[in-house]
Amino acid sequence: MGSEGATVVAYQQALRRSVHATGVTLEVHYDFSGWARANAEAGRGPLTPVIDPGRVSIEPGRFFSVLGRDAEGRLSHLQCARIVDLEAPNLGEHLITRRDLYCSPGLGIDPWSSRVKSRVAGRLNGRAVYHGDLWIAPHWRQSDLAPRTVLFLMMEALRSWSPDFLFGFTLPVTSNRSFAQKIGYRDCELDALAWHRGDGSWVRNEGFVWVERKTLMAHAKSRYGFPVDRSEARPFGERTVVG
Repeated sequence: MGSEGATVVAYQQALRRSVHATGVTLEVHYDFSGWARANAEAGRGPLTPVIDPGRVSIEPGRFFSVLGRDAEGRLSHLQCARIVDLEAPNLGEHLITRRDLYCSPGLGIDPWSSRVKSRVAGRLNGRAVYHGDLWIAPHWRQSDLAPRTVLFLMMEALRSWSPDFLFGFTLPVTSNRSFAQKIGYRDCELDALAWHRGDGSWVRNEGFVWVERKTLMAHAKSRYGFPVDRSEARPFGERTVVG
């Protein structure tokens, strides 16, 4: 195990322990077919097409979800990540050609009448990981659960896939630079996507968040103040598979 791998594994385990101390146990699932059931268990609405098993197929090992359950086994948290094949010179071009995968369903959005406004996305290329559908149960939202669980997911992606960057989109209520940086992202472009209906009427703008590998490693090395016990580290590249 290299030093970087040991650092990532140890930091991820420290994050897991810190979340467990709040009363939430984390599970990592590499089963894409079960993702829709978890979403339904949380009582959430339709999934974003890029992570909807009813809309796309994802090869085994290229998707995982993180679920958090309280002491009674109730679902308290979920989020997921998947490898995205850009099939374009950069993420910006990918988003322009595949807008249909990233628009929220049920809002009457016409992706081809909408615009990709992000400038940062045009500078990102390489192995991309999409991070989506972060949800925390209402009674946990005043806790510090979000940054710890998001950083845990980022470390899982770094450990298993070694991506060049992770990216995601934020709703207007969460399009906030301070919040994005708190949960581990480098920054937030506030108006990255402009969604419209087929008649051209505006629906909403969404923000864009991203983090590159070097920033992820900086988080792991600084450990964000969490204690690390390196004696418990698992081999770098070994996946956590539950269920």
